[in-house]
Amino acid sequence: AAESPPAAHAQSPLRRMPTAHRKEGDSILPLPSSGDSLTRQGHLSPLSLFGGSFLSSKPPLSLRLFGTVHLATGKRLGRGPMLRGRPRLQPPVLMPLHAPPTASADAPAGVPPPLQLASIPPLPPPGTRTRARHGSYESWLCRLLRSPLQPLPLPDEIIVHIFTFVEPIVLFHLSLSLPTLVVDKASCLRGHHATIASALRAVQPGERILIRPGVYRESLVLNVPVAIIGCPAPGGGPGVTITSSRNHTVHSAALFARLDNVLLRQTGGSGRSCLLCSHGTLEVSGCDISSASGLCVEVTDAATPIIRHSRVHSGAAAGIWFRSAAGGLVEGNEIWGNGWSGVQISDGSNPTLLRNFIHDNKSAGLISFNHGRGVALHNDITSNGKGGVQVRSRASPEFSHNRIFSERSFGVWVYEHGFGTFEDNDIVNNAWSGFQVEEGSDPTVMGNRLRGNRSAGIVVYNRGAGTYEWNDISANGRCGVQIKSGSTPVFRRNRIHHEKQAGVLTAEDGTGVLEENDIFDNQWSGVQTEGPSNPKLVRNRIHHNGGAGFIAYQSGSGLLDGNSIYSNKKYGVQAKTGGQPTVRNNTIHDKAYGIYLSEAGGGVYEGNTISNAEGSGIYVSADCSPTMSNNHGAS
Repeated sequence: AAESPPAAHAQSPLRRMPTAHRKEGDSILPLPSSGDSLTRQGHLSPLSLFGGSFLSSKPPLSLRLFGTVHLATGKRLGRGPMLRGRPRLQPPVLMPLHAPPTASADAPAGVPPPLQLASIPPLPPPGTRTRARHGSYESWLCRLLRSPLQPLPLPDEIIVHIFTFVEPIVLFHLSLSLPTLVVDKASCLRGHHATIASALRAVQPGERILIRPGVYRESLVLNVPVAIIGCPAPGGGPGVTITSSRNHTVHSAALFARLDNVLLRQTGGSGRSCLLCSHGTLEVSGCDISSASGLCVEVTDAATPIIRHSRVHSGAAAGIWFRSAAGGLVEGNEIWGNGWSGVQISDGSNPTLLRNFIHDNKSAGLISFNHGRGVALHNDITSNGKGGVQVRSRASPEFSHNRIFSERSFGVWVYEHGFGTFEDNDIVNNAWSGFQVEEGSDPTVMGNRLRGNRSAGIVVYNRGAGTYEWNDISANGRCGVQIKSGSTPVFRRNRIHHEKQAGVLTAEDGTGVLEENDIFDNQWSGVQTEGPSNPKLVRNRIHHNGGAGFIAYQSGSGLLDGNSIYSNKKYGVQAKTGGQPTVRNNTIHDKAYGIYLSEAGGGVYEGNTISNAEGSGIYVSADCSPTMSNNHGAS
């Protein structure tokens, strides 16, 4: 399918500015004529950068450049006086660098023409070993601007700097009439070169290399800005296979390049990566990448590749590994069946993963570690061996709008002082917990949906922490939330409901804060604390649970302040077997007893409003010794 160029950037310096947007007091810069004294002295005029082909007889338009300075005609603008002097030229009609070509009469509008073999330049005559130099940065820029080929008064360094702000899909777009070399290993009569390496030695910046179908056993190094495009197989799909057993199959070190519609294979036992990106921006599109000895894709040394609509699979190590402050974009790919994780991010790297399908990797689907970062949006992550997502070693990724489901262990595992932000994800139907936090980790978890996990929805233990807000936690195999082993999380404004056991369980010195949560319709108690643990519950609604609203037992404690506890099946607050909660200023209304103390249960009960439909407000067995004062409605 033909690809279309991206939309114009809103902040492009070449955009037109309507007259209606002009401000009063903006300064006006006249366009010098071709005979201007500045031009005669060898200085550049604004028009000389674009050539005379942009001049038009259309009505004049103003062009905003560098803030409030305008290029304009001699007509009066706004209320200010007209500038006097020599007659001014018509302003240039500028076309953005990424504007599509004008559609022909027999082609649909807006659809660039596909690259056809007929558009390839003719092969050199027999006996010719050299060819004219068609490629240069000047001619490349002219083609991007849709202007006639002509020398430009710009050094290559400036043009290259301009190109770094443009994606390779624009620089090498199929609608551009870039010079093209043909590689065909089967017949030298059908191609300029028999090997891809030979074509790379002869190619000039801004040219294409078109590869005819076949298997090419080569190890390629891309040092020149070039596009490598594989011809499709007769039955469809990639028809070009590039394979290597000794070195990296492709090593990209060019400032920008493109690789399209090829199969990359690393078949040796050297442990080398199939595709290595060590510098610049390589755009990979429609490729199939696998490695029998190492990484499928390795990105390092601040490289920023763009990997789109490709398949990355069957790697002996990870599918894609970003390290050493690398970045880039991974969009619309399928990543599966790798020996390590599907995607690994480490050492300050910060890529963006968008709409990928990551599944069936032996370790995690995605892991960020050693200060790794990364942004993951709208990905499907499933059926991986050691969890959908792992975050550890002070990594701090961002996950939003992803689906993490049907994992063989955890949905998300944050450990060893991991951080990160998880917002608006679906974490469902995983074999263990949906979200597990431990070992000093402190993530931010907001607006997620955690349901149907075989263990708990969220588990925080072994000195874990974190902030959990506005999540919907329901229908998990055990508790909605478990807080254990000295952990101190903060849960605010969550809905915890329809759990098969308790809504919230704290144990083993677990503390933390539960504030303004809605905890309801759980089969056991709403909140259950066993000793020694001491959570703080503030302004929660705890209602319609199958057991008590709150129960403290086995020396468990806790502070309840300002909660609304009602319509639970057994009791509002229960303490037994040494439970010692502190219950102040709560509203308790339940079917049996508001407060029920038995089996040496105790605690402090002050300033509560207690009412019930049946029985008395407070029940205290003979072996209990609580402290009670100023409770209202108790009998």
